[in-house]
Amino acid sequence: MKKRVAALAVVLGCFIGFLTIFTELTGIDPFLRRTVLRAAPQQLKERLCPWRAPLVISSSPEQSQSDVLPRSPITLTFLTPMNPSTVERNISLEPQVPGQFSWQDERTLVFTPAQPWPAGARITVEVSRGARSWLLRRMEEPFTLYFTILASPIMVDTEPSQQMQFVHDLDQVTITFSHLMDEASVESHLSVEPQIRDLEVVWMEETLSINGDFQPGTTYQVTITKGAQVAAYSLPMAEDFAWAFTVVERRPDLAVAGPGRVGMVEAEAPFQLPLTILNLSRIDLALYALDGPTFVALQSLSAEDWEQYHPEGNLIQTSVPEGTSQLQPGISNPWPIREWSVSSEAKADQEMSQEVEVDPLPLPPGLYFLVVGSPEGTQISQLLSVSRSALILKRAPEQVLVWVVALDDGSPAADCEVTIYEKTQAQSGFVTRVLATGRTDREGVFKSPLSQGTGPLLVIAQREDDVAVCAEEWSAAAKLEAVGSLSESADTMASGDRVYVYTDRPIYHPGQEVHFKAIVRRDDDGRYFLLPTDTMVPIVVTDEAGRTVYQETLQLTPFGSISGSFLLSEEIPAGRYRLVVSVGGKEHESHFQVERPRRPGYAVSVTTDQPSYVRGDVITATVSASYDFGVPVDGAEVSYTLYAIGYLPPLPGKDFDFGDAGQEGAPDQGPEGPSQLQTANSIRRSDGHKRTVVGGQGVTDDAGRFTVLLPTDIEPQCPEPCPEPPQRVVEGLTGSQLCTLEATVTAPRQEPVSASTSFPVHQSSSYIGLRSERRVARAGQEVAFDVQTMDTEGLVLSK
Repeated sequence: MKKRVAALAVVLGCFIGFLTIFTELTGIDPFLRRTVLRAAPQQLKERLCPWRAPLVISSSPEQSQSDVLPRSPITLTFLTPMNPSTVERNISLEPQVPGQFSWQDERTLVFTPAQPWPAGARITVEVSRGARSWLLRRMEEPFTLYFTILASPIMVDTEPSQQMQFVHDLDQVTITFSHLMDEASVESHLSVEPQIRDLEVVWMEETLSINGDFQPGTTYQVTITKGAQVAAYSLPMAEDFAWAFTVVERRPDLAVAGPGRVGMVEAEAPFQLPLTILNLSRIDLALYALDGPTFVALQSLSAEDWEQYHPEGNLIQTSVPEGTSQLQPGISNPWPIREWSVSSEAKADQEMSQEVEVDPLPLPPGLYFLVVGSPEGTQISQLLSVSRSALILKRAPEQVLVWVVALDDGSPAADCEVTIYEKTQAQSGFVTRVLATGRTDREGVFKSPLSQGTGPLLVIAQREDDVAVCAEEWSAAAKLEAVGSLSESADTMASGDRVYVYTDRPIYHPGQEVHFKAIVRRDDDGRYFLLPTDTMVPIVVTDEAGRTVYQETLQLTPFGSISGSFLLSEEIPAGRYRLVVSVGGKEHESHFQVERPRRPGYAVSVTTDQPSYVRGDVITATVSASYDFGVPVDGAEVSYTLYAIGYLPPLPGKDFDFGDAGQEGAPDQGPEGPSQLQTANSIRRSDGHKRTVVGGQGVTDDAGRFTVLLPTDIEPQCPEPCPEPPQRVVEGLTGSQLCTLEATVTAPRQEPVSASTSFPVHQSSSYIGLRSERRVARAGQEVAFDVQTMDTEGLVLSK
């Protein structure tokens, strides 16, 4: 019997060995699983499981699971009972974390990490085919598991964007987190400086909204310190979040300070683009290359289409096929060359000029499209013609002449390929068509006949290594030059009509009256004529949002001009306004700015402990600063200066002479007006010379106050304890003086605010006056004098 059992075991072992070798050599397991076993009854499948090649049939965490807790174990369940040692040797983890393997049963493996998984890490678990079953059968296929560990919460988005330094017209900011957060935890770690009036915090899932009255001209700092927790797992933020932005009164704006849509640039020479910027945190640039037909099509776009055009994903309308009124696309899009950014020099609500270097330098000859934008959403475009040649276009009633010369030496450019385009009006807008082609002669000249009624012309001249362009509509700029600011503009691209539009000033306040004027002329090849006096000219003024604030139609005067005025309402928003004059179906515009008089967001006062002082006293002065909503301005920088002017009080003694401070002059007065002693007589009795006595600096305390002690002695000494560093003494006090203490406070992220107060410092507690019995006496004659003594308030002390 024992022999039979042994023989059976040998046979079974041989069979298992044969089966193992056969399946590993043939790889038949996947085929059997997809065919025979798929159709087999479930009971048969379960009976065959221990004999099959092993597979991982489930895992925890699941495949591609996210937000797995940092100390979660890994559990793998196999199809068949496994050989533990071979499995553990053939498992790899990335990143590697120390831990311990254990088996819940013969088919379930558990890996328990000895330390937390790295936060936010993507964990990879691989089981190679070297892992074997209890029958030593190899894995049917390798197994790979991916999952992601729960990361510390972060901010994934803000509105406005964190890239925006300047924000216009703000009443709400939002912060979106990567996880659902514990609202109370976040709010306990949240701070906004300076404080916002009418602050309200609102949650919507992962997004926190901070609502309130954000004041223009103020820089706000939003901070969420580390420790704010996720709602579900109490996982804290690992780092502080800090976000600063400045609320501005004027809408961010950007303009090219040049002659129009096209800039002419000399090839292979340094080129700087002159910009006028307003409230921009960064300048983003993108440069594209163009072919000739695309350049022509872009140059011919209407003002509205030009503003909406973007190099990618646009079809450009270029021509009208004969027999149809439909515009056809077909021009290739510009191809990008490079994108780059330049830091902005902008300051809040200040219009500034900045030159931006166009990179790469030098630009080779060609036609380019330059896009200039910013995180604030402003964007402008500029066509660039970069050339070694100059192209001159002359037109007669029946002929057009093109002359091409080299820029460096003025020599004729012979054998250039010339293409002349005509801009015509179609049903859907302006289109261009090729009017004539040819080559320049040895003098660099090309001529072509013209028919009556030919529209505006544009010419492109090309040779092997160069290209040049010219158009009748361009006003004369051979290269880009800064010509003004955002608020001044005149149309330089009108065809046939020349219109100059302007206002009486560039900047207005609400409630003021705007006066405007436009001068209109008909241009016939350099000869100017007046338009008929019955010509009606529409005028429209719009704000930055496109809302109409004024609209009128005026008739041209016999002098070829129109003029008018309109009153700005008291509630009109600040910003840049567009004044549009329409002549001959074309728009000509000018711009002006509306700014609201803005007071600081905090107030400053200067007070002293006494209304007047006597030499030897110590002046105790307090500078106080508080925000408009009553909160003290703590930590603000304070600078102060004490001025003095020679002075005698208005003493009532009749005909008594109490001395003379010197030449006449007016003493300073405090914010409350003249003090008791500052009357007409005191003004007459001032020496008129204002001197700087002492100056210093300090910082306001938690109550928004800064106190300074100012000795009135000739050599100022700071009494103990001294509340601040010794003052910078410029000149001591001598004689009676009317002093003015002026202080300037600069709150964090605010503009400075100044205040002052005035007070007399008397040489003594009493004044002595003399009165002679006569004004003229002979030599040797006795003259009697009366003496009168008065205190600083004018009260008689003795006779």
